[in-house]
Amino acid sequence: MSLASAWRSLLFVPAHQPRFIDAARRGEADACVLDLEDSVPPAQKPPAREAFTGAAKAIAEGGKPVLVRINAPWRLAVRDLEAAVGPSVSAIVAPKVEARATLNALDELLADLEGEAGLPIGKIGVIAQIESVNALPRLDDICTGPRLIGLSLGSEDFSASAGMTPSSRTLMAPNQEIVFACRRHGLLPFGFPGSIADYADVEAFEETARLASEMGFGGAFCIHPRQVAILNRAFTPDPTALEQALRILEAYRLAVRQGRGATVLDGRMIDPPVVAQAQALLARARPNPGVTAAKRSGEATIPTALPAYHSHAPYDLCGDPAPDRS
Repeated sequence: MSLASAWRSLLFVPAHQPRFIDAARRGEADACVLDLEDSVPPAQKPPAREAFTGAAKAIAEGGKPVLVRINAPWRLAVRDLEAAVGPSVSAIVAPKVEARATLNALDELLADLEGEAGLPIGKIGVIAQIESVNALPRLDDICTGPRLIGLSLGSEDFSASAGMTPSSRTLMAPNQEIVFACRRHGLLPFGFPGSIADYADVEAFEETARLASEMGFGGAFCIHPRQVAILNRAFTPDPTALEQALRILEAYRLAVRQGRGATVLDGRMIDPPVVAQAQALLARARPNPGVTAAKRSGEATIPTALPAYHSHAPYDLCGDPAPDRS
């Protein structure tokens, strides 16, 4: 699986609000999540479903990947999926996932609907939201589910499940578990260690977003347009860091050509794990494939996840992971 950038900012947009949908279409978020769940009152869910296809098409034709967050009760989820599955949709955001069985059932439903819509089976991916303490010990099993692109911790519901106040301190540990599980399975971790509802304090959100990037997240969901630019900055590698990553690769290439497995650059040892970090950083700086492909075709695409990291992975003379010859 090749390295590619993740979506940095995924903006939730109430699917029953044309004004917000139009603003999101013209905004700077890397992807728009048309929400049929929490932000849509029960009485507004049927009209939101009826208007979904037009809204998704307008956003996709504007150059943005479209995701849809469905409801968790199956009787509502089925109605959501019947309304949402189409050529404009990149992925489903599945809330309250607690076991792989949920993803298996979702995969079967999506396959039926993709077939009816004339879409390739498996075209639409899934991002699972982890929103309870029951799901946390099952992360590795959940990560083996079909269609899965990545995971995200639902900060508010998870905190309610844990009986705790959502804050950077209390949400640090479960978010780290999300990152670790995703890296073990080659998936994309989305999120930040904080409450998604806290968007008014811009400086605090800037710090939380920077911390999320340092933790290994590649992007995050957000609920307000003012959060978008902050996330885009936080998850865009700094030019100085990119230059240093290039220097690391060049130093390692030279060392390998000289028959050495490690070298020193600016007082720091450069060996395969450090090279892997530099390569991952450079991969994040490449153009977002989900965005660029959508702009070309007006159809949905999904980002490619980073491969699971293995500290014993061999490197060739160019400093890149060598092909598996086993």
